Amino acid sequence: MPTSVKLEQVRGVVTGGSPAGGTDGQYYVTNTTSEASPATAPFDNNFFLFAQSDDSYQHVCTVGDLEAYPDVSTPGTEYYRLSTVTTFYDALDDARDHAALVKTRIQNLVDDWEVYKNDPEPFEGTDTETYTSS
Repeated sequence: MPTSVKLEQVRGVVTGGSPAGGTDGQYYVTNTTSEASPATAPFDNNFFLFAQSDDSYQHVCTVGDLEAYPDVSTPGTEYYRLSTVTTFYDALDDARDHAALVKTRIQNLVDDWEVYKNDPEPFEGTDTETYTSS
Protein backbone atom coordinates (compact mmCIF):
# COMPACT_ATOMS: atom_id res chain seq x y z
CA MET A 1 0.00 0.00 0.00
CA PRO A 2 1.40 3.43 -0.87
CA THR A 3 2.33 5.90 1.83
CA SER A 4 -0.02 8.87 2.13
CA VAL A 5 -0.55 11.77 4.49
CA LYS A 6 -3.23 14.45 4.71
CA LEU A 7 -2.31 18.11 4.95
CA GLU A 8 -4.62 20.94 5.94
CA GLN A 9 -3.35 24.42 5.23
CA VAL A 10 -5.35 27.41 6.44
CA ARG A 11 -4.18 30.74 5.05
CA GLY A 12 -5.41 34.16 6.09
CA VAL A 13 -4.78 37.88 6.19
CA VAL A 14 -4.70 39.66 9.55
CA THR A 15 -4.31 43.32 10.46
CA GLY A 16 -2.51 44.74 13.45
CA GLY A 17 0.99 44.35 14.80
CA SER A 18 2.95 41.83 12.76
CA PRO A 19 4.41 38.76 14.51
CA ALA A 20 6.76 38.55 11.51
CA GLY A 21 8.59 41.58 12.88
CA GLY A 22 7.39 44.09 10.29
CA THR A 23 5.40 47.26 10.73
CA ASP A 24 1.81 47.43 11.89
CA GLY A 25 -0.68 46.78 9.15
CA GLN A 26 -1.53 43.68 7.21
CA TYR A 27 0.29 40.37 7.48
CA TYR A 28 -0.22 36.83 6.22
CA VAL A 29 -0.65 33.70 8.31
CA THR A 30 -0.34 30.07 7.26
CA ASN A 31 -1.39 27.35 9.71
CA THR A 32 -0.44 23.90 8.46
CA THR A 33 -1.55 20.69 10.16
CA SER A 34 -0.55 17.18 9.16
CA GLU A 35 -2.47 13.97 9.60
CA ALA A 36 -0.87 10.60 8.96
CA SER A 37 -3.06 7.53 9.08
CA PRO A 38 -1.27 4.48 10.50
CA ALA A 39 -2.94 2.45 7.75
CA THR A 40 -1.29 4.46 4.97
CA ALA A 41 1.75 6.08 6.59
CA PRO A 42 4.25 4.08 8.62
CA PHE A 43 5.36 7.20 10.48
CA ASP A 44 3.50 9.56 12.81
CA ASN A 45 2.13 12.93 11.77
CA ASN A 46 4.78 14.97 13.58
CA PHE A 47 6.86 16.04 10.60
CA PHE A 48 7.50 19.73 11.20
CA LEU A 49 10.93 20.24 12.77
CA PHE A 50 11.50 22.83 15.53
CA ALA A 51 14.70 23.95 17.27
CA GLN A 52 14.87 23.01 20.94
CA SER A 53 16.76 26.22 21.82
CA ASP A 54 14.03 28.70 20.86
CA ASP A 55 11.08 26.62 19.57
CA SER A 56 11.51 28.10 16.09
CA TYR A 57 10.20 26.25 13.05
CA GLN A 58 13.01 24.90 10.88
CA HIS A 59 11.54 22.87 8.00
CA VAL A 60 9.45 19.87 6.98
CA CYS A 61 11.27 16.78 8.25
CA THR A 62 13.41 14.56 6.11
CA VAL A 63 13.42 10.79 6.58
CA GLY A 64 16.55 11.24 8.69
CA ASP A 65 14.79 13.77 10.91
CA LEU A 66 11.90 11.34 11.51
CA GLU A 67 14.38 8.71 12.62
CA ALA A 68 16.60 11.03 14.68
CA TYR A 69 14.37 13.43 16.62
CA PRO A 70 11.61 12.91 19.20
CA ASP A 71 8.02 14.03 18.70
CA VAL A 72 8.05 16.07 21.92
CA SER A 73 10.28 18.85 23.18
CA THR A 74 12.96 16.95 25.09
CA PRO A 75 15.84 18.56 27.02
CA GLY A 76 19.20 17.52 25.64
CA THR A 77 18.06 17.20 22.03
CA GLU A 78 18.77 19.79 19.35
CA TYR A 79 15.38 19.48 17.60
CA TYR A 80 11.91 18.03 18.07
CA ARG A 81 8.93 17.37 15.78
CA LEU A 82 5.31 18.60 15.87
CA SER A 83 2.22 18.07 13.72
CA THR A 84 1.30 21.76 13.32
CA VAL A 85 3.22 24.87 12.30
CA THR A 86 2.01 28.46 12.06
CA THR A 87 4.06 30.93 10.05
CA PHE A 88 3.71 34.70 9.62
CA TYR A 89 4.83 36.84 6.68
CA ASP A 90 4.70 40.56 5.93
CA ALA A 91 4.77 39.98 2.16
CA LEU A 92 2.11 38.05 0.27
CA ASP A 93 4.65 36.52 -2.13
CA ASP A 94 6.68 35.15 0.80
CA ALA A 95 3.55 33.61 2.34
CA ARG A 96 2.56 32.01 -0.97
CA ASP A 97 6.09 30.70 -1.57
CA HIS A 98 6.20 29.14 1.89
CA ALA A 99 2.78 27.50 1.51
CA ALA A 100 3.86 25.95 -1.80
CA LEU A 101 7.25 24.89 -0.42
CA VAL A 102 5.64 23.03 2.50
CA LYS A 103 3.47 21.05 0.08
CA THR A 104 6.47 20.18 -2.10
CA ARG A 105 8.58 19.09 0.87
CA ILE A 106 5.82 16.90 2.28
CA GLN A 107 5.49 15.17 -1.10
CA ASN A 108 9.28 14.68 -1.09
CA LEU A 109 9.09 13.20 2.42
CA VAL A 110 6.38 10.72 1.39
CA ASP A 111 8.33 9.72 -1.74
CA ASP A 112 11.64 9.42 0.13
CA TRP A 113 10.04 7.37 2.92
CA GLU A 114 8.68 4.93 0.37
CA VAL A 115 12.16 4.44 -1.11
CA TYR A 116 13.83 4.28 2.33
CA LYS A 117 11.53 1.60 3.73
CA ASN A 118 11.02 -0.47 0.58
CA ASP A 119 14.50 -0.46 -0.92
CA PRO A 120 15.34 -4.07 -1.89
CA GLU A 121 19.00 -3.29 -1.20
CA PRO A 122 18.90 -0.99 1.82
CA PHE A 123 21.91 1.12 2.60
CA GLU A 124 21.71 0.48 6.33
CA GLY A 125 23.23 -2.70 7.66
CA THR A 126 26.57 -4.37 8.19
CA ASP A 127 28.70 -6.11 5.58
CA THR A 128 31.69 -8.19 6.53
CA GLU A 129 33.94 -9.28 3.70
CA THR A 130 37.46 -10.61 3.43
CA TYR A 131 39.67 -9.46 0.58
CA THR A 132 42.76 -11.41 -0.45
CA SER A 133 45.44 -10.78 -3.02
CA SER A 134 44.92 -12.42 -6.40
